[in-house]
Amino acid sequence: ISLLKEAFRNKDEETFFNLFPHSYAKFIAYYGYVENQPMPLYHEAFEHIKFLTSSKICKQKLLEKMVNIAKDAKWEADAPNFLRKVLTSFILEYPETILFLLNDKEAEEIQNFWYFMLYYPSLNPENDDQYTYMYEQIYRCVNERNKAMGQIIKDVYHKIVVESKCDS
Repeated sequence: ISLLKEAFRNKDEETFFNLFPHSYAKFIAYYGYVENQPMPLYHEAFEHIKFLTSSKICKQKLLEKMVNIAKDAKWEADAPNFLRKVLTSFILEYPETILFLLNDKEAEEIQNFWYFMLYYPSLNPENDDQYTYMYEQIYRCVNERNKAMGQIIKDVYHKIVVESKCDS
């Protein structure tokens, strides 16, 4: 953690990238809020994610790291949610790369990735225009390139809609 902080302070993109968590468990251990306690880098999460995602690191390597975190992620406020927002824009900007990276994942990991990307707590998707717009953008962008992945997104979205109705 101290080396990651030092790389950030020194604006050493390559070292920072290499030390940045590569899994959701490690991401939460660094940036999460666990059992009512902020983890060591909780307060630096937004700056670190912005630094990482605006770096000159090869986009495929960056997206691979982000997909590997997101495939096991669960929605949480703060760091995971911010990561999800940044990843949403990358899905729309680099859909082929995201699809290529997801192609190597197990079916359950792919489903979990899209669930993380589309889920939002206390949501009524049918009455939330911003949520619906985000879903439709992602769906159209992916579906025009890969119908099977588009269907997975649609299925996950409908699962979330059903769950949100049950929670209401």
